[in-house]
Amino acid sequence: MNPAENPRSDLYFRNIVFETAKNKIGSVFRVEWLKMSFGCISAEQLEMYKEMKETMKQLVETKSKEGAQSVQGLLSEDERNLLSVAYKNVVGQRRTSWRIVCSLESKTDDEWKHKICKEFREQIEGELKELCNEIITLLEDHLLPKEGEIPEQEPLMETAVFFFKMKGDYLRLASLLIHNPLHRKTTV
Repeated sequence: MNPAENPRSDLYFRNIVFETAKNKIGSVFRVEWLKMSFGCISAEQLEMYKEMKETMKQLVETKSKEGAQSVQGLLSEDERNLLSVAYKNVVGQRRTSWRIVCSLESKTDDEWKHKICKEFREQIEGELKELCNEIITLLEDHLLPKEGEIPEQEPLMETAVFFFKMKGDYLRLASLLIHNPLHRKTTV
């Protein structure tokens, strides 16, 4: 694999630095963006996905507040992928826990075990709903085109499609949580 394409290499980080350097507002170079990008890459390498997610959220909000726009939109392609990976991994961990606890809850006959599983399931569902709402809000407020706006440039169209797909994925997950058969059985 080419070192420039390997997320674990210094050359990859330098490419992200270069991409960020191209995203200037006037003549001011945004060092804080570089620090956040490096922090996110480091968190990914350390498999600290919660920290990665928080750093990417902060980067999106900071760049949006400062009005940063490039040919690709608010985020470079690498930053866009880092945002996706961050949320995918944080949500993926919770989804695995949710599947396990749903399985345990459906298989147990003991009332006290069922109660414990139900409490864990409800806690995990709450965390998943919160994560879904967080990324959907982030996408709507900062990354998706405003209602009625259609990007005309090819890179912006590609970026919009990426973020609309991402939004759809998290809306689907939120819907699964609401329409979970265990949820209906326990609330009815």
